[in-house]
Amino acid sequence: MFPGNQRPPLLLLPYRNVEVVYDRFGQPHEVTKSWTIPCGCSSLLIAIPLILLVKWLWPNVIPFDLFAFWTTHGDLTALPGDIWPFIVGGLVVTLYELLFRMTEEERLNFFFHWAYEGGFFHKSFIFYTIYGFLEEVCFRWVLFYSYIVGLTVANVLFFGFAGFGLFQWLFLHVFGPAADFVTLHKLHDILFGSSWVIGAAILSANGKFRQGHAYQGWIGWLWAWFGGMFLFLVMFHYGLPIAIGVHILYNLLLNWGIYFLTWIDYGGI
Repeated sequence: MFPGNQRPPLLLLPYRNVEVVYDRFGQPHEVTKSWTIPCGCSSLLIAIPLILLVKWLWPNVIPFDLFAFWTTHGDLTALPGDIWPFIVGGLVVTLYELLFRMTEEERLNFFFHWAYEGGFFHKSFIFYTIYGFLEEVCFRWVLFYSYIVGLTVANVLFFGFAGFGLFQWLFLHVFGPAADFVTLHKLHDILFGSSWVIGAAILSANGKFRQGHAYQGWIGWLWAWFGGMFLFLVMFHYGLPIAIGVHILYNLLLNWGIYFLTWIDYGGI
């Protein structure tokens, strides 16, 4: 479902919803907040048993060992060249959100919340470390594996038994080429280098990742898809631990940047 104009703005805070109540002197005296579970991670309860069952009964359906991506590999000096569209685009989108979409009230609430709460850096570090780890494990590993199973079965049921698999055709002729173009062909070898179902499972898992960010509005909805594709690239080229690290570092740098910019605006209040 395409998102509407939901708030809050693009970047998550350690609390999804923050509302500051001020006293008659204009000082913050109450902050309401709510913790959130990383988007989509409840799917693990279904996906993990499915993967374990399939790896036990039909091990060749998933063409990777269970922990194949949990080792690091590749030349890390090439990492910046692989992910620069993700980093540069993230900075541009974040600045746009901060300058043109965040209201004055939202910026003040953000600043006064942390002036009142304290501990922004260590709390955000803990939150985003947990959040980034869970999201990468969920979407880049578990749901990716489970979609390989689901799409394989669905393709057989939808005319694959007759030699024309609907999902295979859609990926090879519609969704795969479109995703390849939008991601500047940087994932071409991953999407099309082996079985079609690997590329299709990447798009499906990443679609789930995108939907989990729909509350951020249409810009966050689109950007989550683009960023998620590059995190898949990192996992395939360098391993899941590196993708986890990139995800955590990306969120921390952007949110700490928001903090510094709002501090410059309101620090003297």
